[in-house]
Amino acid sequence: MKDIKNDPAFVEGMEAFLMGDWSAAKDSFMQLEKHFPENDHVIFILGNIYYSLGVLDKSIEYYKKTIEISDGDVCGNAYYKIGVSYFKMGKFTEALQAFKQSIQAEKSQHVMVYYYLGLISTHLGNDEQAIKYFDKLRLASPQTKMAIFIEAQLKVKRHEFETAIELLLQFLEVSPEFAEAHHLLGAAYMGLYQNMKALRCFRKAVELNPADKRSAMEISRLSTTDWP
Repeated sequence: MKDIKNDPAFVEGMEAFLMGDWSAAKDSFMQLEKHFPENDHVIFILGNIYYSLGVLDKSIEYYKKTIEISDGDVCGNAYYKIGVSYFKMGKFTEALQAFKQSIQAEKSQHVMVYYYLGLISTHLGNDEQAIKYFDKLRLASPQTKMAIFIEAQLKVKRHEFETAIELLLQFLEVSPEFAEAHHLLGAAYMGLYQNMKALRCFRKAVELNPADKRSAMEISRLSTTDWP
């Protein structure tokens, strides 16, 4: 494979790409494709350019071509981007297959594949599998806190309240102003009949989001209930 790093078109195209000038980047890399049609790096970046332009069917075409000509270095990333493209198109079955291929490919670097696999499993009604994927994401990327919140939602849905509370308290350590998390925490405490804690959570949710009618309703209900 020829070295293209010093090619003027590559330098110009990368500058445009990094600056977000997708039209100019596309022109440069289309020229590069004519001279380096088997260079997987050029083809992969063309896929990224079309992805950024919102031409998802074209981006998928270039990602698939990347996989066909690649020596393996970028296959995992290409499968990942195919999955994201299909996900944005609402084609969850195709996205699911691509993400699974991304995991199997060597040198795949995208831990966020587990995030998308979790979301797709949720959409398909497979909550148990979704939780497993979000667990993997939490282990692989502890800084990805949104996965914790989504997993907590699934735990509440499955009435696994104690685990949900642990996850939500962890999430709120870094996002204390997220009103929805306080509402969900209140729901989890209610599930364990810890009504005073639930009431405090719902009040915090309303404090952060005065338009939260669900939490306001729970406050009213809990405030007028005679607890044993």
